[in-house]
Amino acid sequence: MNTTRPDKIIRRIRILLILCILGLVFGFQMVLFVRPEITWLNSIFGPGTQMDRFCPSVSAWVNHLAEGINDTYARYPFIAYCMDWLALAQLGFIVMFIGAVINPVRNIWVIQCGLVVCLLHIATA
Repeated sequence: MNTTRPDKIIRRIRILLILCILGLVFGFQMVLFVRPEITWLNSIFGPGTQMDRFCPSVSAWVNHLAEGINDTYARYPFIAYCMDWLALAQLGFIVMFIGAVINPVRNIWVIQCGLVVCLLHIATA
């Protein structure tokens, strides 16, 4: 029979929560700085790069993304406002999950809430 000690389970939960936090931090900075990042990606993977020679469809897709973001921000700068709200929501989840890392048993509701939001995110995407 496979029995695991509670302290090992809590340690695994903490590791998984820290991975979630790192993913949220990565997503937070991507959302907040979408225009400079897509411009940077286009300079690396866009037309005239090595990626353009080896995989032109990826290069064309990255260039299309860069053009779309730049055109949208130039014509409709208020669109960036929704990105700020998305970044704020991710920051809120980061703060909530820090409490769950400290005491996952007591803050089980944070983990359950996070799982429900993740499922809702998949459903709305």
